[in-house]
Amino acid sequence: MRILLLVTIAALPLAACDIQRTNKDDKTVTFNASDNGAVAFQVPGVKGNIKLPGTMRMHGDMDIDGVKIFPDSRVGSVNVNDQDVVIGFKSPGTVATVKDYYAKQFAEKGVSVTADGDGFTGKTKDGDDFALTLADSGGATAGTMKIHDKE
Repeated sequence: MRILLLVTIAALPLAACDIQRTNKDDKTVTFNASDNGAVAFQVPGVKGNIKLPGTMRMHGDMDIDGVKIFPDSRVGSVNVNDQDVVIGFKSPGTVATVKDYYAKQFAEKGVSVTADGDGFTGKTKDGDDFALTLADSGGATAGTMKIHDKE
């Protein structure tokens, strides 16, 4: 999670931005990004909004203990708030196809998961809880990966 915030802050010189200082006692950490390039963030002492150029936008790269996002998926949102990271994505293919992909990938990487509706719940190798939810989205699959950082 910390790396994600550092990458975002490092991108500030590359994009138009609006940065404001906030109360240093505010311990809230948030990061929100959407597929149109809009990024809002708040870390103790600083908050801002930036618009990433098209060449820097998200194209689908997440990894949980070696399990990669379904091929040709597109990340649509990333939200970080305190200890939770929520990644929204859209994958080509049916829910059954995408669910089968993740079931096989988790098994191959030794990640223990429990089927939960059209998704899974489990723990990362670091002990962080995660939940993968999948839903039909007009011939494609809309997915959400939520990871709760134990620290």
